[in-house]
Amino acid sequence: CDCILIAGGAIVDESSLTGEPLPVRKFPLRVDDGEYSAAGAGRSSTLFAGTIVAQVQPTAQPADSVESDHVLALVRATGTMSDKGRLVRQILFPSPITFVFDEQLRIVVAILVLCAVFTMGMAAYLYQGSPVAVAFYGLFAMAQLLSPLLPAALVVGQSMAAARLRRRQIFCVDPQRVMVAGKIKLFCFDKTGTLTRDHIEMFGAQCVDRASGQFAAFSGDLRATGEVFQQGVAGCHAVASLDGQLIGNPVDIEQFRASGAQIDPRPRYLDAVLPAAGSGLGTLHIVRRFEFVHARASMSVVVLDERTGQLHVFVKGSFERIKALSAAGSVPADYDATCARLAGEGCYVLAMAHKTLDVRDPAAVGALAQDELERGCDLLGLLVFRN
Repeated sequence: CDCILIAGGAIVDESSLTGEPLPVRKFPLRVDDGEYSAAGAGRSSTLFAGTIVAQVQPTAQPADSVESDHVLALVRATGTMSDKGRLVRQILFPSPITFVFDEQLRIVVAILVLCAVFTMGMAAYLYQGSPVAVAFYGLFAMAQLLSPLLPAALVVGQSMAAARLRRRQIFCVDPQRVMVAGKIKLFCFDKTGTLTRDHIEMFGAQCVDRASGQFAAFSGDLRATGEVFQQGVAGCHAVASLDGQLIGNPVDIEQFRASGAQIDPRPRYLDAVLPAAGSGLGTLHIVRRFEFVHARASMSVVVLDERTGQLHVFVKGSFERIKALSAAGSVPADYDATCARLAGEGCYVLAMAHKTLDVRDPAAVGALAQDELERGCDLLGLLVFRN
């Protein structure tokens, strides 16, 4: 069955459905997520039939709660109504292909039938004294207009095309599709990963200097950046650990590796991050997380700094989106030019913003909406990746 996660998280191997070799992380559905759609943003909260659940993570609950050791999911579809079932249905009962050519062919045949009937009528009228001549001429006219070889004549072109393709080691199991290939004028190719390396690397960071309000010098070493920026790099992601392997978005994984931090296997809240040795940072507890959504082009987390007890909000996303979210006074004047220059050099550029919350109680964060949490953030800087 297909299920919707209600409480708790999971790490799922979806290779049987999507072909992606890496497991993906699933998150519980939230009340403020809007209308649920399994094909849209709700996919990150859906467990699909035929996939393998590699690990589950119950939501932190009070010790006396019955649900503290369980992950809850609501059954959404079963059998052939599930995503896997629909896939099997499409294989067993493929959708028929209809061409305008076939639709217009019926009109042509109808016109030929009318012509044959008219010819038969004219023969009967003109050869009234000779029934043999009427029959002979009428049948001749019908055979000429409605040839029994017409179906073969329509197919022989497709068969010849398939035979020519076969000589070029191009095989077609359905000759009708040759006509589709003949109409194609533009090809679009994906999978550039087969031409380049299969992952990107953390190239460096371009932080904002609070004193001048401008960008500081580009740094290839995250340890040379400010403490708050290092906290954002270590905590603003959705990476999980499965048997020592990091699971999540490849960009998030590379960002997390560059921070030198580690995932705490026993989190107090959603997740816990142990900072790199010698960084001077305290343990970061992920109190709340809003996963990346394409429509928003951003993600955000609420982080509790165990050392100071301060709650931080970090927002990460496309540099256009973060600029729109950030306070105007925190954005450098050359922001657009810097981002365009880095992108022009072949870099993948993300931006990060930050603010501190006045509240100290992590439980109070649950009542705040995402827009409210992200409002009024100050731009921290740019995260730069390169393949």
